Formats: sequence, structure tokens, C-alpha cells
Amino acid sequence: MKLIMEDKLNFIFLNRVLIKVLKQDFQVETHFSHLRYKSLIDLSFLLSDLEPIDADAYQQLVFIIVYDPSVLMLDYELQIIEFDQMKVYELTNMEKY
Repeated sequence: MKLIMEDKLNFIFLNRVLIKVLKQDFQVETHFSHLRYKSLIDLSFLLSDLEPIDADAYQQLVFIIVYDPSVLMLDYELQIIEFDQMKVYELTNMEKY
């Protein structure tokens, strides 16, 4: 547990140093993503911030935004086998099992 607390303190210290460096317009060579920098200076994330990290996820989310997915009319079923009997539950409108 003590090791975890020390790691957390190290990250807090590193965050404070990086914030000071960024606010004073110094250049630091680190290998963080730009999302880490945005979180340090309390900027909100945008969908376009996802593209350099995971291009496939970004393209799929943009596709969902551009094209209306409600026309697909997807129905979901949950099939559970209990005691050699299959039960089928239809999940609609975000119902919970």
C-alpha cells in the first residue's frame, strides 16, 4: 500500500511540474498524448482528439454521427441456458436483464 501512495505522490508532483512548465511556455520533450496535456490544463476533450489515438474508433463514431443508426432497427436478444433449458429475453429500449 505504501508503494501505491508513493507512486501517486510522484504523479501529483510530475503533474505540478508539467503544469508549471506549460504555463511558463517552456518546451519539454515528453511522450504523452495531447489528451494528457489537455487534462492537465482543464480543457475539455473533443471527438477529434480521439483520431490520433484510435483512428478506427474515431471513424466509427463519426459514421454514427453522420448516418442515422435508428434506421437499422437493431433488436437484441439475450439467450441464457439454465439447467438445460434455453431462455430468450428480448432487450429493447435499454432494458436491464
